Amino acid sequence: MTAKRQAFNTIADALISVLGLNRPLRVDVDGNEDKIIRGGRRTFSDPAMKSLLIEINENDRALIELIESCGLKLERKTLAALQGSYRDTFNAVFARK
Repeated sequence: MTAKRQAFNTIADALISVLGLNRPLRVDVDGNEDKIIRGGRRTFSDPAMKSLLIEINENDRALIELIESCGLKLERKTLAALQGSYRDTFNAVFARK
């Protein structure tokens, strides 16, 4: 028996608005973080959004700058567990100052 999976596409702002999900928020999407942040700019820029936890590649300056353009600043990062030989993937906390 094959399990059926369904998926849908939406922008983060719409999903968060409809479901009432918000602050603080964890984003764990394995490779599409920039798309999530771009689609959620209104939410991530809202002063009520106090913090964001997201897995990032330490060298992805564009993603870090995108998040920081929403008013959230990188507060701390820790090496992500279970990354095998990868040593540049971190769990990062961005917070509004």
